[in-house]
Amino acid sequence: MKIHLPLADSPIYGYLHHAYLFGIIGHSESFQPWMHSYYTQLFCAKDFVELACPVNFYQLDNCPLRDTQAISRSLVISLTDIHRFIQTSLEEGYHVLSFINEYYMPYSDFFGVRNFTHDLLISGYDSEQQSYLVTNFVDGKYQTFSVSYDDYENAFNNAAFFDEYGNYEEYKTRICLYRATDHKYVFTADSVLYFLEDYLSATNRLKTIFANESNLAFGMDVYQYIAEELVKVTDGTRAPDGRPLHILWEHKKCMRAKIEFMLAQGYIKDETLLSGYEPIERDVNLQRVTLMKYRQTHNNDILHSINSNLNRIKDREREVLNRLHDEMLACKSYFPTTDWVRV
Repeated sequence: MKIHLPLADSPIYGYLHHAYLFGIIGHSESFQPWMHSYYTQLFCAKDFVELACPVNFYQLDNCPLRDTQAISRSLVISLTDIHRFIQTSLEEGYHVLSFINEYYMPYSDFFGVRNFTHDLLISGYDSEQQSYLVTNFVDGKYQTFSVSYDDYENAFNNAAFFDEYGNYEEYKTRICLYRATDHKYVFTADSVLYFLEDYLSATNRLKTIFANESNLAFGMDVYQYIAEELVKVTDGTRAPDGRPLHILWEHKKCMRAKIEFMLAQGYIKDETLLSGYEPIERDVNLQRVTLMKYRQTHNNDILHSINSNLNRIKDREREVLNRLHDEMLACKSYFPTTDWVRV
């Protein structure tokens, strides 16, 4: 028997939790309205150490377009064979996410080198080939490929649930089942306005994720902490990390797409907002690519140049997004109240 659940191409892939979500719900007619209602706010850990993802989108905990079932892996193992559980879940239309040890996965850079527990999404199986269809990073590229039942089982059985500092990570002990819902989501422009105001003012009024936010920075302040991190790279106290600039670029991709969407739907009228924002997206991508060159040359002048450019980009983005904010307020009176209700 062969099962292959659909997985859409994800517009962002810097972190798997976003890419997996977008892949699962990306075929829904409500995907664009939902995505463009959110993915506006950014946050980071000020020390770039406290969080596993140093820079990330600040999102609501749940997505109405995805049905989620989280089950203890120990409970699953006590009740049934893991392969039977995965296959039955896939047959019911659920993608399966579990944490596995990539030391045992031939596709991984960690294969046979060191233990590394990470999430893996399964979207299909082939009983004849005795393999699962999975999605993950291979050689730095986000892609879908096959792994054998045996390799998966070894990696699953040897997953670790403690971080490098010995802290217990309970979320790794769950198996999550995901499938798209038929929920009809209506774009909420007021959500965009709400998060845009927080982004521009570097604040967070929606305190739903972290109990203590004293070591977190939000919105435009993220630029400052990326710059400080690059300074630490120049003085040798920090290794270069491409993720912050990659996520910053994906944020600009999302914001540019949001402006396009709102123009197309008539929520805003000023087309110069798009022409003003497109160069910002391109320039952040250029800084991301430039950092890759630094990792080959270790020329600190490259990092100084990136920081100078990020300062200019920040000022330009603030100007365009302030105009977007004013344009949205000016256009708000044209639309029914229901289109602006915050969710």
